[in-house]
Amino acid sequence: MKESISLKFNAIKTHAAKTLHAAIREKKIDPLMVSISKFVEKTAHYFTTSTCSGRITLMDLNEDESKKENVFYRKWHSMVTFKEVWKAIEEYSTQGNLWLRQDAFVYVIGTNTWENVKQIIRACQEAGVKRYGVHHFEDEKILMEIFGTQNMSIPLITKGKMLANKDAVKEWVKIANRKWTRNENKRKTFEKVLKKYLK
Repeated sequence: MKESISLKFNAIKTHAAKTLHAAIREKKIDPLMVSISKFVEKTAHYFTTSTCSGRITLMDLNEDESKKENVFYRKWHSMVTFKEVWKAIEEYSTQGNLWLRQDAFVYVIGTNTWENVKQIIRACQEAGVKRYGVHHFEDEKILMEIFGTQNMSIPLITKGKMLANKDAVKEWVKIANRKWTRNENKRKTFEKVLKKYLK
């Protein structure tokens, strides 16, 4: 039996689609996530509100490690070279706190029924994605968050003081790149499986 679409859910999905296309036009969406976001938009019962393919960053954090304005000192949605990272460190001129981070992919996928949520969970399980859950629900609007598990976070500079030498940073960049590659492989697997389940 074909599931009917209510006016409320149609309005929610339409708003999400408009937001997505605006982000694409304004280049505010991670380029690696455009294709899967468009796929989700075209399904009958799902929409997306936020995605990230994963990234390697130099982040300017507060002393309590919380984010602040202009937190992304440098950001790459790809592997990065040691030269790029070290040059950025040398150019960091504040008395702040600089961290090298590698973050996993994130998807926020919305739908209108708990039965549809089960389809997202099935896709996660088949793809071997272990971190997922519902983070918001109301009538005809249920949001699932799905996360990869490849992450690292290392302090490089604290209150303007460099904590590591070139050799250490070089090794950490290698580790970040390995983790980013594993993350990218898992992300691609998840997207392939997701397309089997979302209608």
